[in-house]
This record gives sequence, structure tokens and C-alpha cells, in this order.
Amino acid sequence: MTSDLQRLAASPDRSVFVSANAGTGKTKVLIERVLRLLLHGEVPDTILCVTFTNAAAAEIKERLQVKLAQWAVIPREELTKDIKNITGHLPAQNTINVARRLFAQVIDNDSGPRVETTHSFSQSLLTRFPVEANLPPHFQLISDAQKETLLRAAFMACFSAPDKELKEALTFLVGVSDHETLLKHVKSFVLLRKLSDKAISMPLGFLPQFEAAMSEMNPHCTDIHKIKLSFAERLSGLTYRELQDACPDKMADFVSWHSCTSDQKAERLDDLCSSFLTKEGQPSKRFVTKKIAAANPAIEDMFHRIAVCLIDYKKAMSAFESERLSRALYVVGRYVATAYARSKLQQAVLDYDDLIIKAHSLLSSSDAMAWVRWKLDFGIHHILVDEAQDSNVPQRKALDKMAIKAKEYYFVGDADQTIFEFAGSDADYYHRLSRDAEQLDQGHRCGKTINTLCKKIIQPIWEHYGYERTWKPTDIVGNHYYLPSLNKKCSAM
Repeated sequence: MTSDLQRLAASPDRSVFVSANAGTGKTKVLIERVLRLLLHGEVPDTILCVTFTNAAAAEIKERLQVKLAQWAVIPREELTKDIKNITGHLPAQNTINVARRLFAQVIDNDSGPRVETTHSFSQSLLTRFPVEANLPPHFQLISDAQKETLLRAAFMACFSAPDKELKEALTFLVGVSDHETLLKHVKSFVLLRKLSDKAISMPLGFLPQFEAAMSEMNPHCTDIHKIKLSFAERLSGLTYRELQDACPDKMADFVSWHSCTSDQKAERLDDLCSSFLTKEGQPSKRFVTKKIAAANPAIEDMFHRIAVCLIDYKKAMSAFESERLSRALYVVGRYVATAYARSKLQQAVLDYDDLIIKAHSLLSSSDAMAWVRWKLDFGIHHILVDEAQDSNVPQRKALDKMAIKAKEYYFVGDADQTIFEFAGSDADYYHRLSRDAEQLDQGHRCGKTINTLCKKIIQPIWEHYGYERTWKPTDIVGNHYYLPSLNKKCSAM
């Protein structure tokens, strides 16, 4: 049965953003909204449903076709009851007649209602307007395997490039990483399009600015010898005679270090770290015995001051190495990203990320692309987006551009089910949207026991992050079984 909240969300009379917990009927409401649009006489191919996986798109198509096929043949009483359940009121005879014909109408119309992933929609858009998107008219979409081949070729080309700065960066990276690990990190840089696209457009001449910024955060960060000299000088200023008298064995390394020249002290700081710090880089739990500490109350504090200085030294060295790695990776990543983009252009191909980025760019164009947007708006009146929480920034911006011009839109998602953060989706963004969204909070997928248990697990997480969510379990208790055996039934909790 369709609840009042679900009917309200499925009403095609208004645009709405719906926040829906797991099992509350997100996809069900989207399908019922499409059915109500069709019952109102909307042309099928003016309806665009967008989701984020091929499996989800196939499920929506199948459920729509099954429902329309049922409407074509079920008895009048059942059809009337079904439409009333969806709309909330008895259908007129004309509505019943429309429902009977919808299956044949949709089957005859291959283009609607359109159920697509963001990538397939973007591809169809770019195929229709390649020139306007600055693409070759015959462009092709490459597979993940082809993308991997192009990326590897671009990476290998680094080693024969004449660029001096690139060679220096490669020499450093190869010295601290094996080939496959380095390739993995370079690919991560290239595929993080927000960063790599900006890197391609910027000259390497910006690197002095990068180094200046790093130097401001850590004044010694750009010169390893200066880092060591600075901390050697800081340690040299610490009084150690009392420590030497109290525990000569423990202080032997420090005394030996203290007798060296400044440059020698700088080079032997790592030896001191092994004496005063644990393998994890933390101060030793106890520097001296309780008896020595009792006889010399200040000794633990003095040892601690040496350890703190060495910890700061390790942090400074870590920052220096991070800066070197970041800089070298940026130089190599920029070269590979540029070579990869050049290869795609030469071969007239796009990868999946290109589809979204190019589509967003096309929809964002100003006066020159106004007629393109007009033609699209003329063909798409209703936009319904399922699992909206899984969209990344370019996808979200492209959908927003479409929704602005449509007659109405329906976005549904659940920030708690964000599973594509590695691809750029932003759970916090949808949590913020959810505060002003329609809420579907009645669970239908599982029995009351499972819903209640899940709520007890998730509720503290919501409270920790300051999210205000409600989740009402269904009244049905249901049957529950132990796993792996499904033969032994357990009682409801």
C-alpha cells in the first residue's frame, strides 16, 4: 500500500527533494510519480529518470513495464483499486482508458519514459551536440581497459621525455617507490579531475609559488640541512649535566652527540631518536628507574624536553618529505595527465569522467549555447533523479542545470547510503539538503525487529554528527532466522 507521505512525494504537481531512509520506498515513489505523469497525459519521452548504475536503471525500466503490462489486462476493479492506491482518489473513466493504453504506447515509443544513468544521458547529449561541446562528431567512448592502456602509455612516455624537471621528479619518486606503486599514485592524481585538469592548464612556473607557500607553513621545509641544523641547535641548548650524573648509561649517546661539530650533530639526530623515542615515534614510557626519578625529581621532565624536541624534528622531516613527494608527484602527474588528454584528443575518444565534465560544460555555456539548452528543455519536461546522494559535483551541477529549465523535478536520496565518496559524492551536502526536504521515514523492507535493531546502531552516529533523522519501523514483526542455517527460527527480539 502507498502511504500518504509517499503519495505526496509522488504528486507530479510540484517539484520536490525527498530524503528517504533505507526501505522507505524511494524507487517505488519515483515509479509511481512517473505513472501519475503518464496518467495525466504527459508524452513518455518528455520524462527523464536518472540514476547512477546500470542495474538501478534496468530495475526502474522493468518495474515500469511490469506495472503498465498489468494495467493493460487486469480486471477493471483491480485497475481502479491500484490507481486509487497510487493517486489517493477514484479514477475517472478517461483515466482508466489512458491506463489501459499506456503499455502499448510506451512499447511503441522506444525513447520514453527515458531511464538513463548520468553517463548514458551525458553521452546522448554530447552525441547530439558534439560541435557545440568542442568534440569531434565521431567521438567514441573508451572502456576501462582502454583507459588503463592509455594511462600506462602516458606514464611510460615520462621516462623518455627530455624535460629536466620531470627527470628529477621521476628520479626521486623511483628511489622511494616501486614501479607499480608509483603508477598507482600517478593514476590517482590523473583521475582526480578537479586537480589534474587544473594542473594541465597551469604552467610549471607556478612551482616557486608552491614552494613559497610550503616555506611559510614550515620555515625550514624546503632545505633538509637547515631542518637538521635548526633542531641540533635547539637540542644543544638543553642542559644535560644533571642527566649525565644521574644516569650516565642512558645519556652516553647524548653526551657523545653533544661533543660533535654542528654539522655532525645535524647528521646524527636520527641516532638520538632511536635512543629517546619508541619505534612509533613516541617518548619512551619511562626514561629512568623509579629510584633514580625519586632521587632527581626534575630528571623525567628534562628527558621529556629532549624527547619533545626530537618528536618535533621527526614531524619537520615528515613535512619535508611530504613536500618533496607532493611536488614530484605533481610534476609527473601533470605530464601524464597532459599526455593522456592529448592521446584522447588524437584518437577522438572520451572516458566516463569526460562525459560528465563535457556535458556540464555544454549546459553551463552562456549565450552561444542558449539554443542548445532551449532544444533540450523543449524535449525534457520532467526530471526524476534516484539515489541522488551518489552524484558527484559535476554530475550534480549538470542535473541542476537541467532541473532549472524543466517543468518539475523530483530528487530522492539518502545521505546515509552514500557509497561513492571515493568518486566524489558528498554525504554532508545531502545531509544539509535533507533538513528542508520531504521525509520518507516509514520502513517497509524489513520487519519491526530488524528495523529497530538497525536504528539502535545508526542513531548514535546521527547524533554524533548532529543529524536529526527519524526512522519509523513497520508494524510487521516478521520471521527471523539464525545464519548460516536457515532452518532454525529465532523469536523476535
